[in-house]
Amino acid sequence: MKIKPFLLLTLGAVFWLAGNRAVAQTSEDVLRFSRYNYGFGTARSAAMGGAFSSLGADFSSTVINPAGLGMYRRSEAGLSMSVTSNAAQTTNATDQGVYRTTMDKTKFTLNSGGIVFNAYNDDAVGLTNVTFGITYNKLADFNNPYSVVGRSSGSMIDAFGIQMNGSGIVPPADNGPIRFTADNSLYWGGILAYNTMLLNYDPEAKYAPEGLFPIDGAVFDSRYRSLTKGSVGQYDLSVGLSISHVLYLGLGFGIQDISYREQDYYEEAPLNNNAYGLNHFNYIQYLRQEATAWNFKFGAIVRPVGGLRIGAAIHTPTYVTVDEDYAADMYTYFNDYEPQQDGVQYGEPTRYDMRTPTRFIGGISYTFGQTAIVSVDYERVWYNKMKMFWGEWEEEDVVISEEVAALYKPANNVRIGVEAMVAPQFFARVGYALYDSMYKGSEWKDYGKTMNYSCGLGYRSGSWSIDMAYIYMDGGKNLPRMVFNETADGLSYQSGVYEVKDTRHNFTLTAAIRF
Repeated sequence: MKIKPFLLLTLGAVFWLAGNRAVAQTSEDVLRFSRYNYGFGTARSAAMGGAFSSLGADFSSTVINPAGLGMYRRSEAGLSMSVTSNAAQTTNATDQGVYRTTMDKTKFTLNSGGIVFNAYNDDAVGLTNVTFGITYNKLADFNNPYSVVGRSSGSMIDAFGIQMNGSGIVPPADNGPIRFTADNSLYWGGILAYNTMLLNYDPEAKYAPEGLFPIDGAVFDSRYRSLTKGSVGQYDLSVGLSISHVLYLGLGFGIQDISYREQDYYEEAPLNNNAYGLNHFNYIQYLRQEATAWNFKFGAIVRPVGGLRIGAAIHTPTYVTVDEDYAADMYTYFNDYEPQQDGVQYGEPTRYDMRTPTRFIGGISYTFGQTAIVSVDYERVWYNKMKMFWGEWEEEDVVISEEVAALYKPANNVRIGVEAMVAPQFFARVGYALYDSMYKGSEWKDYGKTMNYSCGLGYRSGSWSIDMAYIYMDGGKNLPRMVFNETADGLSYQSGVYEVKDTRHNFTLTAAIRF
């Protein structure tokens, strides 16, 4: 079965806006919880691009390579806070023109924190250091608003009509509201349209808008706004040890706390709406996802000569259990009679499981005495191995597996960091990170690609330190989307095709004390 990528990605938008989200999971649900960005974490690590697989003595070691804990010679407690400003620029191409909008959002968040205990420290040959860590690190941030505006000859009402005509659903004999049930949940969007009088039902003509706007030549103004929030936060229980200060080994167990909220707001009105029966309608959908997850990390660092360090780590797949629920409201406003309202409220959460990709991280660094460090990391993430399951890991979702096989490939990420002492106890840092596209095909190579540009300053005394970092994230282009797209019996009703470009400014401050 060959699946066209663009068809799959627009299909996800169609189900989200025209149907019940609770029964329409796509591979992007797995991808959402599989994409990590090491631009979060401590200010030192973030300023150096997250290139820390061969470095250590930093809280970020527990989430990148736990072998870095073996380099701690003392215990440490610390906390990292950040101010993040996200912006999204949207370009919407319709049959009426090209429309652009920008939205932004600023938030104050916790990036990382925790404590490491240096349980054993000896300069003898053999086991020379044992350090335990209990840390928190943020791996993903979902606070990304965007808005799509435009004018088009396609109406979502017509798309709902096509959807309902293929549903086999017949209204009650008295033409009263259609009840929402689990059996008709794929058509809840169309049912809302019927219940709020956007669609009429005729046994001969079936579902169609009637008298709301001209049949031919109608043009519609629309606005679609998506507000998302949440994060992937990981709590790590880790141990690192040093053997003769040459070989460092580490093991970590990670527990993830995942939260995702999405509110999608769609408004549509016929152009010159005062001349027609319909003034405008609003369609609002709410998605909540709460998840817990776990994984393991194994790592090693070797220091063969002088300041040279070589590190490697394997991150097992993360096993995620998701509880998801959904709600929707529709409000229809007419020129000549009372507005109509109906809604689908939160029901019992849908539960499903997923497996995110395996990761390999390798790196090399060189320390020039006390004056400078240069570090480079390579990461490979097997996005083509993502899975979704139903029934407590019992049944693999075949549809999702086909989407994953058709859409995704392994991604190769690179991170580079430099640190230099600019004055006694003062350090300057710069970094760069390229997170490669995970999409198959040369035509998609620029989609999903993310770049981080970072810099920072730090001060370290004998027992405490304070570090600052600024990170600019260029989120590149997200895959093209359509708000709705329905075709049947030679009729096609589509919104414009829109793309979203994300950028993020992040300021992080880390304070730590050693004892």
